[in-house]
Amino acid sequence: MFSRALKGCVLSIMICLVLISIGCQSQNVQSGNVSNPPNPQQVNPSTNPASSVEPKKANSYTGSIRAIGKTNKGDFLVIADGKNKVEDLQAPSCFGLADDKRISGTYGVVFQDLTGKQTIVAELKNLEIITPDSSKIIQMKRDKLDGVDLLFFYPQYSHCHELFYFVFGLDQKTGEPFQISFKIDQQERLFYQTYIGERPKVVDQKLQAVVGGFTSNQFYTATFKFDREAKQFILENREPIVIEPREITREEKITTQTE
Repeated sequence: MFSRALKGCVLSIMICLVLISIGCQSQNVQSGNVSNPPNPQQVNPSTNPASSVEPKKANSYTGSIRAIGKTNKGDFLVIADGKNKVEDLQAPSCFGLADDKRISGTYGVVFQDLTGKQTIVAELKNLEIITPDSSKIIQMKRDKLDGVDLLFFYPQYSHCHELFYFVFGLDQKTGEPFQISFKIDQQERLFYQTYIGERPKVVDQKLQAVVGGFTSNQFYTATFKFDREAKQFILENREPIVIEPREITREEKITTQTE
């Protein structure tokens, strides 16, 4: 009788611990913060790896400039909120070499026009940047769509399967800078991902991104239409494709963060 009661007690304790663990995991996901590179298989698509809620004033961002996106009307700047934590990765992995730098902190995305006026576009909280050289400024990739300059910011240059990125836009007519979100199956997020051997590109006035690679030959092209008023890429379709396996060199990966 005592043995049964003891077993029942142990079982109750185990169930409580599991429920507490699930609650903590749920709270972490809903916070929208990222301390590790997001894996689309682990992160809820509606969860952002950074938050754009209540950004500070432009002059509040006094740290180092970590990334720049150049346009003919001014520059997008990713500026640290005070000091960053900079450390070596310490061990080689699919995220980089042992002496690559992990730079973690909160960043303001600021647009500075040709007169020097600054406009806050977004705030990226608890974001980890991984780069081979912390003294060099990451260069955003540029494209155009429907009269809007698109700037692609890759915080990390390497990953086990896919890279995540943010997209910022500049309206060429009005000069308005903004962040572009993604709407996927009725869920919204501030970032998207690309297979590490491919880059998103504009085709026929739509954005296309190759995603997948978690298992052999399971890739597809995601096609997004651009909703200019909502400042959003809306997923239209996914089309399976075949990609021949190949070695992706470190030099090729680094081009996501260089001109």
